Amino acid sequence: MKKNQFNERGLVERILPVSVYTTNLGREISSKEHKAVEKYVAKSHLNEGKNWVSDNEHVLKDKTFKELNKFLQFHVENFLYKVIHADPKTKIYITESWLNTTNQGEYHHAHNHPNSYISGVFYFSADSKTDGIDFQSPRKYDQIAPLIIEYTEDNSGVWRMPVWSGRLLLFKSFLEHSVALKKDNHKRVSLSFNTFLKGRLGKKDSLTELILK
Repeated sequence: MKKNQFNERGLVERILPVSVYTTNLGREISSKEHKAVEKYVAKSHLNEGKNWVSDNEHVLKDKTFKELNKFLQFHVENFLYKVIHADPKTKIYITESWLNTTNQGEYHHAHNHPNSYISGVFYFSADSKTDGIDFQSPRKYDQIAPLIIEYTEDNSGVWRMPVWSGRLLLFKSFLEHSVALKKDNHKRVSLSFNTFLKGRLGKKDSLTELILK
């Protein structure tokens, strides 16, 4: 067989991707917003994942976050209608919202968000050089595991996405994620939130119809 007899440029088509929607706030976080964040962070408890979570689980109800709330709602709807392509008659709303704080030597265990459809994380304070969020592949393991010499989105069990202040990430709530052990002394503060749907879900003819009010 002659060398270069075949075309080496095989086309890879991703047919069942897991989507993570990302965007940025596009403005500085205001001093009032930072003060409100510190107020809620001051009343936090140590969670299962060895970092801190605010006692208040509905922080977005604070009027200080009115504009931020609009920003989050806009992009949650953008993800639902323009990426997932849900019926526009289906409505989505934020159900819970809380603050996470991770200090040096702390981490957040791998977890997902039950009783939610889309979950999100917004970063009030994060170091773009060191901070990230690790997403675990829904495919738990490969039956056959050859030696990998370069990791990509196609062959990785975990994929780290960098984060920074003002960044928003949205993802289906089933997707497991975690935060690695923080080695630097920069305090990382993020807002996490869950959502749920209203309206008619599924179809009558497939016996999957559910009406949520």
